[in-house]
Amino acid sequence: MKPNRTLCLLSLIAIFIVSGCTTGGRPADKISFYILEYPAPKLSPGEPIAASVMVKRFSVAPLYNTTRMIFSDGRFKRNEYVFHRWRVNPGDMASGFLRRDMMESGLFRAIMSSESGAAADFILEGSVDEFLEIDEQETWKASLGLTITLSEANEKDVTKRIALQKSYKIIHGLADKKAQAFVAAMSEAMGRISAEIITDIRDAATKRIK
Repeated sequence: MKPNRTLCLLSLIAIFIVSGCTTGGRPADKISFYILEYPAPKLSPGEPIAASVMVKRFSVAPLYNTTRMIFSDGRFKRNEYVFHRWRVNPGDMASGFLRRDMMESGLFRAIMSSESGAAADFILEGSVDEFLEIDEQETWKASLGLTITLSEANEKDVTKRIALQKSYKIIHGLADKKAQAFVAAMSEAMGRISAEIITDIRDAATKRIK
């Protein structure tokens, strides 16, 4: 074997040995992925209103526009979990679950996504303003903040187009100090906000139906 080939082989063996010592012979820690999970809110039954609503994907505040789980463990501090992440972006989760809940409510003639290409009576846009775990000394909490804007699609006067604009925020305590408890608390918060939003949308749209 030529000297240079021997040197290369010995170098590779040394790299493998060092890597094995560094990790203790164990594979790298696995990243766990999470998504919100809750039953669609049970709202007061009623006849569907004669209105269709298109739900657009929600925008997200820059700090939370990521699949990383963000938490605060002190004033002015924001950190992220290393081995726990959201499966999808918070904007997709919030708008996706709200669309599902609106469909399940049976309170509207039709609910559609912006990809459907069909015309709708109202357009629902929104933003995720906060999607955060708050770690305090005694208790940990999940904080969810959303803002929605409901517009009447066929209103020609732009000054009268907005039927509803409102911000919502819920802070829900964690059962314990674990990432999965954060997901459970955030799911509960999303279910409660969703019920409030759907009720407000129904009331606002009812006033605009001609």
